[in-house]
Amino acid sequence: MICPISHSLMRDPVRCFYGETFRTYERSEIEAYFQKQIAGHEQDKRVNVTDPMSRQELQTRQVDGKYELVLEPDNDLQQRIAAFKQGVSELEARKKHEAEGDEERQLLLRRLGYDAHQESVVEKSGEV
Repeated sequence: MICPISHSLMRDPVRCFYGETFRTYERSEIEAYFQKQIAGHEQDKRVNVTDPMSRQELQTRQVDGKYELVLEPDNDLQQRIAAFKQGVSELEARKKHEAEGDEERQLLLRRLGYDAHQESVVEKSGEV
């Protein structure tokens, strides 16, 4: 879920191939890495670009006379990231709701003439 280049949660994970295997990166990060590696080379000439982590040669292809990385969306990881984000959102909403409930409870107690400190002392002593 974390891009090995940016160390951030990925938004657009893509598989980058080398040999018979692949590694997943944030699309913008691996594309920027690729552009940096081929800078100064003629675009119609093949340049060997290695994976930033494994140092193995990345698969490229020629499109319209220019070389580009062979990238494939990592849909499985995209779904896991979406589920993770949903879980975080639900947790944040639950915590916010609980905090709002605590505030409402404190206001109600004050309106009824109870001091929040007195109530916590009473709760701890077992009296209600």
